[in-house]
Amino acid sequence: AFFTALAVIAILVVGLVQLSVHRRVVVHVVEVDPLGRTIYAGDARQLRDSEPLVRYELSGFIVDLRTIVSDRRSLFHNRKRALVHASAPVRAVIDAYFADPVNDPRRLGIEIFRSVHVSSILPLSEKSWQMQWTESSYGRASGRLVDQSSWTAVLEIDLPSRKRSRVSDRNPLGLIVTNLTWAQTAQVEGESR
Repeated sequence: AFFTALAVIAILVVGLVQLSVHRRVVVHVVEVDPLGRTIYAGDARQLRDSEPLVRYELSGFIVDLRTIVSDRRSLFHNRKRALVHASAPVRAVIDAYFADPVNDPRRLGIEIFRSVHVSSILPLSEKSWQMQWTESSYGRASGRLVDQSSWTAVLEIDLPSRKRSRVSDRNPLGLIVTNLTWAQTAQVEGESR
């Protein structure tokens, strides 16, 4: 009886260790209706090609990349969160853009903070999306609007098949931006910094 109990305990311990080693992330999607009620939409793996989820991920990608704050740690985390969605060629485009001192968020964060408001995300094809957003920059010292600019981007994306993609808590859809072009379309000067 003693050895039988010991064998059962050993089997249970091995089973628990086996379960703890295999991490499994299951992301669930909840929608909020116009009245503020939450509605369960389903398992994110089942909703991978859902247009609202793709819009949400693309919006977060641009907001995380373009927002400027003075805290370097926050800048780092925003960029890290965005780059989870970027392919190697897109990372190179982003690195080249921010390598220019005029666009360096660490330098800009000394004088301004910038908020980003995404106004439009439209599918152009199955894999291409057009985004429009407005960036508002405020002087750090005065808190007043320094300038406001409108931007447009075209992003090509890939949603790998469920078999090829690894589910991650940082990129639950597995969405990857494979091509990125952006341009400023308008600028309105504000007060001095």
